[in-house]
Amino acid sequence: MSLTKVTYSMIADNVVNAKDFGAVGNNVADDTAALQAALNAAQGNTLFIPAGSYKVTSALTVPKNIKIVGSTMRGQGPTTAGTSLNAFFAGPVLSITSVSPAFSDTLIQNINVIGNRPVYGAGNGIEITNRFNTMMERMTVAGFGTNQINIGAGSYGCILRDIYAAETYAVGTSNANYYLASEYCTLDSCTSDAGKYSVYLALGAYGTDVINGTFEGSTVAVAYVVSQATVDRNLFQGNKFNCNVSGIGVYSDANRTHIVNNYMVGAGGAPTEGIKLDENSYGAVVVGNSVVGFQTGLYLKNAGQNTIGNNVVNGSAVGVDVQGGAGYPTYQQIFSNNHIGGAISLRHNQNSKTSYLNNTLTDGAGVYVAPTIVSGTPLIIGPNATDQFYVSSGAARYPANTLIVEGGGGTNIVSVGAADSGGTGYRLLRIPN
Repeated sequence: MSLTKVTYSMIADNVVNAKDFGAVGNNVADDTAALQAALNAAQGNTLFIPAGSYKVTSALTVPKNIKIVGSTMRGQGPTTAGTSLNAFFAGPVLSITSVSPAFSDTLIQNINVIGNRPVYGAGNGIEITNRFNTMMERMTVAGFGTNQINIGAGSYGCILRDIYAAETYAVGTSNANYYLASEYCTLDSCTSDAGKYSVYLALGAYGTDVINGTFEGSTVAVAYVVSQATVDRNLFQGNKFNCNVSGIGVYSDANRTHIVNNYMVGAGGAPTEGIKLDENSYGAVVVGNSVVGFQTGLYLKNAGQNTIGNNVVNGSAVGVDVQGGAGYPTYQQIFSNNHIGGAISLRHNQNSKTSYLNNTLTDGAGVYVAPTIVSGTPLIIGPNATDQFYVSSGAARYPANTLIVEGGGGTNIVSVGAADSGGTGYRLLRIPN
């Protein structure tokens, strides 16, 4: 009777196993060729990479229509307890690319991809270009010198779920943990640390949803959205942005960015703005956010046609700063039902028609304060008592110095209501000579 060699693949119920192609996983032997052979053989099927630390010395090309599975649950780290692909070069470790846009149908799960930036310099951990419908979940990608995950053009529909991406070397040395330049992608329940940016949406990344994540430690901006030209609509919802280094929480220079129900906290390196809408921003929706501990909570620069509502801003030197200039200031925008706290609760200096409805302004400690309106700027305050700033002194609403216009400019006040809740005429507008 002859003996038949029993392979890992036979044991794994016909799933291709990297061990059958000579992969060792001891972080000493070079496993690059064995892993590439296993990838090629597994096209159209599943490749299982057992627990181990696999030394990789050049990019692994990932074919289309493949599922790659390791044994690591995210956060386990590059240890022998899980599956780790360790880069002994700059990267990328996984190259998921095509010459022209094509369906990818690629799923990668439970694998760590680890770099060593101080030794090997600049490079991406994972690159995706011209590959639709790539999905990665329950992974760690860390330690690369450029971007941890780089989703290039022509890669729409990519989904990243439960991914941890981090620079790990020195805060702000590398570029972005998640870099996206393709449309209609999703980051769901992802986390990150360090880097210049946690999430960077480059031109072409419109229609991206960033939801339910925790992003922190970035030196320029935790989330950064460049101008998308004529296309639009990126969503940040239900995230925590922890600015424990410096920079901005969410920066957008694109139109129709939706920033909804996020928590943003500043600490450590005196972060500048919680949310900043720059001059190409219009049609933005900033609703239901909690912004705490920035130099400026909400900063709108030359922006218009935005809806800012139901936000809570506390612990900032300036709660809201609305500045004028170029951009889209001619579009009317609306601030409504916000609770704004700061040493300066509101600073308005924009040549747009901005409506303020039902906002509460305090000094951050519960003491109501007046907004500061810089001269030369049209301003709309609603015609009814219930549509005004909620500013009080003792038992009285709308005291004489509720609205202060610095340096004159009374002709620029477009509308002020006629009576307060007690039926007395407004005595709240003071215009210094």
